[in-house]
Amino acid sequence: DPEHFNFIAPYYRQMTFETYSITDKKAGGAAILRAVADACTAFDYYMEHLNNGRPFIIAGFSQGGIMTQMALLHMTDEQYSHLIAAYSMGFQVTEKELAHPHIKPATGADDTGVIVSYNSVESTDTMWDSIEGKAAICINPLNWKTDATPAELVYDGDKATVHVDKEHQVLIVDGLDPDKYDGLGYPLEKGVYHMWDIRFYADAINKNAIHRAELFMK
Repeated sequence: DPEHFNFIAPYYRQMTFETYSITDKKAGGAAILRAVADACTAFDYYMEHLNNGRPFIIAGFSQGGIMTQMALLHMTDEQYSHLIAAYSMGFQVTEKELAHPHIKPATGADDTGVIVSYNSVESTDTMWDSIEGKAAICINPLNWKTDATPAELVYDGDKATVHVDKEHQVLIVDGLDPDKYDGLGYPLEKGVYHMWDIRFYADAINKNAIHRAELFMK
């Protein structure tokens, strides 16, 4: 929301889908590290030249969700003290990441210095293992509940219910036609709503970012 926030989106050498399928772990790992290094370098530049001591939000989707988490791991404690919230959408937060003091899961709509993470699927049978298979946390951005309390989703004239599956820590979206809400050109199985993880909840995320920022400023 440009009325409330400055917006900075740095370039970085992104990983491609082919990167994830590289069987040579050394080569694949090098590609991932290049992307992470670029993102962290961009964050350092922002903090040194553009932030000017202001509170900030970091956010990313899918691969950007990875970079959001890497920025949290990379930043200093002083920098972290100015974090309003981190939105890591469409990528899992594992138990390993939760061990770091900068990665604190959001428990509702009001807490700050936290990470918001979720992944949407039709059912646990359609989970994408590399994206959400080891998820340790999940929050419903429609009602900001971490339990199974359902919320109504209205999108493009369609209605569905969304709730957290506590066992697998994913969002179950019930009531949509998976043929209509497909991979948007990406080779994803039916019922994997990965490409809709921003579209479904964009308004809720925008309002929540403003809300958390206002609370932080108070």
